[in-house]
Amino acid sequence: MDNENVMTNTAPSANKIIRYAILGVIALVALALVISIITALIPAKFEIRDNNSITWTMNDDDQMVFLFNGKKVVELSDDLTKDLNADSIQTDYNQNYAVFLAADDDEDAKGGILYVVNNKKAVKVKEEVTDVTLSAFGSSFLFISDGDLYYGQLKNPTKAAKVDKDVDDITSFSPNGKAFAYEKVDEDKTEYYISTNGKAGEKFGKKKADIVAISDGAKYVYYTKDAKFYVNDTKLSDVEKLVGMGSMIFNRDGSQIIFTASNDKGEPKAYLVAKAKDKNDIVNGMGVAILCPEGAAASSFNYTYYNTSTLAKCALGVVEVDEKEGYELQVYYLKNVKGDSAKISDLKNLDDFHMLEDGKTVLFTKSGNLKQIQINKPNSEPKEYEGAEEDIASFKATADGKAIYVKDTDGTLYYVKSTSKMQKIEEDIKSYYVTDSGAVYFVDEDEELRYANKSDKTKRVVSDVEDVSYDVLSGVMTVKADDKFGTVNGKKFKKLFSVD
Repeated sequence: MDNENVMTNTAPSANKIIRYAILGVIALVALALVISIITALIPAKFEIRDNNSITWTMNDDDQMVFLFNGKKVVELSDDLTKDLNADSIQTDYNQNYAVFLAADDDEDAKGGILYVVNNKKAVKVKEEVTDVTLSAFGSSFLFISDGDLYYGQLKNPTKAAKVDKDVDDITSFSPNGKAFAYEKVDEDKTEYYISTNGKAGEKFGKKKADIVAISDGAKYVYYTKDAKFYVNDTKLSDVEKLVGMGSMIFNRDGSQIIFTASNDKGEPKAYLVAKAKDKNDIVNGMGVAILCPEGAAASSFNYTYYNTSTLAKCALGVVEVDEKEGYELQVYYLKNVKGDSAKISDLKNLDDFHMLEDGKTVLFTKSGNLKQIQINKPNSEPKEYEGAEEDIASFKATADGKAIYVKDTDGTLYYVKSTSKMQKIEEDIKSYYVTDSGAVYFVDEDEELRYANKSDKTKRVVSDVEDVSYDVLSGVMTVKADDKFGTVNGKKFKKLFSVD
């Protein structure tokens, strides 16, 4: 029932919107161990999640329905719904388009049929498509059909242009979607090509190198060669020392990277490199999570591109190893791209963590208490909020922090009026969702969705609630209740269609 940030029936996609990114990393032999450690230690506010202004579900006629910002609906035909591969659905960063592959009735066909969904219809693009990917930002897309590589814009998908033939794989897409790398294999010889602005690619100048990622304009190329990891001509690490290639995080244009690698003593460390210059040692740690104040982020080819001009002025969550305490989470403030950082001693083994839009103020819970601290002032004393009858189990706040709601371990919902006073709203709630305007929706023990605005006065929105999903970035709330599927605006529920 508590589906904040995750809309109904959404499938994993290659293009994900992320507000708080968790990046657990380790050599393959210990991957499962570290994932479990980081998942347990890093708060949910670092989680990867889809920004689903676009969502999809099934109606009572078993047809796939796409919703855009909870308002516009595209219903697929029965046949197309049957053939659709839900796992192939991807959405662009701006949430204007969705793409998917559908099965081809021709048994001899290789791949599927590519469709692009806009807010009016599903557009058939190409048959025999074996690979499709979207840029991290922007609305460019690439796909391979019968060995031919195509590049285009989602707003005019049928005008996608052929770039090259006999292409085996798409290996990298720049964040803005204007440069990309692809692979061709000829008689067991693999060669990489880099294309800009949809033109035919040029061979990558480094022989026997595998391209990992490229920046906007292909100005910075990240690749492996002879068991070493490089950006342009700067060596970053031995490949065997990298603690998981998928842990890499980039800034908006791909000119900065944070990665984790073992040092000469075998200790995992996080490093930052800006514009292919010397790598800077940031902190010791097994896994690194990052939280920045600017915008959301997206992933492409399993690498995270944060929508911020610089990775400095961000908070880093690091899983450290203590000989006595074992694995612990410690938060640092990254001062600059040179790698200077400050440990926030109060932010150790916290339960929940939320950075406000000013990039300096952090709300967090630890041992059942809600506190606030300025992370740009590492030695400052945190403020504590009091007034709940029991320990605080969770909290949610607006981006500016002017409205904060908490739920205690007994399931009681409060509005935080000041550091010394909380106003009780409702007992025994099941889930709650805070809007950017400062209002709160919650599902009570009777399965009613109710509304309140910084007070204990509540109003019923809809009864017999089965599922609620709320997207923080778009502000869209969808609700399944009493065999109806619809959206909520203010205190009103609007039915869109019936569901089983």
